[in-house]
Amino acid sequence: MIVNRQPWKVLDSEIVFDHPWYKLRQDRVQLPNGRIIDDYVVEEKKDIVFIFPVTADHKVVLVNQYKHGCREFLLEIPGGVFDPAHEQPEAAAKRELMEETGFRAEALIPLGMVYDDPSKDTSKTYLYLAENVEKTGEQQLDITEDIEIILADIREIYPKIINGEIRVCNSISGIFYALDHLGYIQHSGVKTNWNDQ
Repeated sequence: MIVNRQPWKVLDSEIVFDHPWYKLRQDRVQLPNGRIIDDYVVEEKKDIVFIFPVTADHKVVLVNQYKHGCREFLLEIPGGVFDPAHEQPEAAAKRELMEETGFRAEALIPLGMVYDDPSKDTSKTYLYLAENVEKTGEQQLDITEDIEIILADIREIYPKIINGEIRVCNSISGIFYALDHLGYIQHSGVKTNWNDQ
């Protein structure tokens, strides 16, 4: 049971590490019960967009790439970071989709916003659905990116989560929002007969 819904009071705050890819803030905070914590650290991360891109023939554009933090190759939907001070989420989503895959979206359907790790970082993740995407260009990858494009039938996506092929939480959030929007998920659970679509 929640006894006190007051936010923590920030008594002092300083940036203790500042790098273009990573910024760490240390706060001195007072909890609603009066207790003071001198060293609560928070990552000041850029916001993120993830896109569920579907072609006219119901293929989902997935990306497979190496992630050095966990040192694994991971399958996910396209996405990336952006600076909300300089770019709107929808524009960032269209840009990331084109850069990572070469696929173009005429329009995006906003699906929602989720937090990555709200206890320890500031990042928001914006989720979009892109229908009828078309390959109109080549990938424009960053120096750290080497992305394999995989086209998967939309009916294969949920099983890929269940069997562990897709295990990036932001991607999974975007996939569930998109599948629900497209009618592949019922309120009582996921359809067992995918041939209904």
